[in-house]
Amino acid sequence: MLSFISLFLLRVRNPDAPRPYRAWGYPWTTALALLGSIAFLIEAVREDRANSLLTLVALACSYPVFRILKAVSSRKPA
Repeated sequence: MLSFISLFLLRVRNPDAPRPYRAWGYPWTTALALLGSIAFLIEAVREDRANSLLTLVALACSYPVFRILKAVSSRKPA
């Protein structure tokens, strides 16, 4: 789902960026895939709330770790 959203945002923010390939049927096929992904996510959360909650907690915990590792890796060596 995030990759489809990212594609739309990239095309809006950088309309003149070089594109190594073209997506057939863009933007309609991408929008259809995005809607399907959203529906799948909603249904997955509705059907299995316990595991969905654990997944969201894991994602929420991983973001600070990502930011810390990114900050550490971007530091210049002493």
